[in-house]
Amino acid sequence: MRYEFSYYRHRGGRYPRLWLAKADGQVVCFASPTQTGRNIPGWCLVVAHQHEPRGRWSRDHYVLDMLDTVRPICLLSGLHVPWGADLLTWGDVARELDLPTASAKQIVAAEYPSLANRLNATEAYAE
Repeated sequence: MRYEFSYYRHRGGRYPRLWLAKADGQVVCFASPTQTGRNIPGWCLVVAHQHEPRGRWSRDHYVLDMLDTVRPICLLSGLHVPWGADLLTWGDVARELDLPTASAKQIVAAEYPSLANRLNATEAYAE
């Protein structure tokens, strides 16, 4: 499957995150503020990459060939609220991402630690 992804600073200093998920629930990060764009054996191949230098508004555009068993999960926070602010439980996150709960926890813990802390506290309180 071919997938195009642009990594750049959005208004409000927001950057998209791109995770790849396999049907069995495995996940791997392709792009986040700490790492961007590379071949990931068994997941994807970067067939084209274009960098547009614009200072802090620079942009990287990727064309990926992904295995048929891999699907992209692109996350971008709202302008004034972080991604997942409206989600109340780990089950809600897993349904939103269409992933097993353990995989959803892995993504949220890596990308949105304050959301992970809130959901862990909610889960601990419920027990």
